[in-house]
Amino acid sequence: MPSPTSPLSGSLSPESVVVASRDNLASDLPDETILLNLPRGRYFGVNGVAREIWQLLQQPITVRAIAEAIVERYDAPAEQIERDVHAFLEELRSNELIAISTPS
Repeated sequence: MPSPTSPLSGSLSPESVVVASRDNLASDLPDETILLNLPRGRYFGVNGVAREIWQLLQQPITVRAIAEAIVERYDAPAEQIERDVHAFLEELRSNELIAISTPS
């Protein structure tokens, strides 16, 4: 598995490997996780499915594996889940909360 690069590197594909950026902090509360982007001084709150995805991102994982894990847990069309996972990961990437690598 390739090692993740900078937060803004690469484009997201099902084979892209994503992982939570090491430059951030996360704190779990009872119903949400607070994410702090230290270099930018910004924080974000995630709950529900987004929180589950964040938990999966603690280890390098492919975009496809994340979508498959969510499809297994929820009764929704796989295509919709895949689009939602991709959109959420793009949001995390734009806020420098994840690192991405794309296999060669």
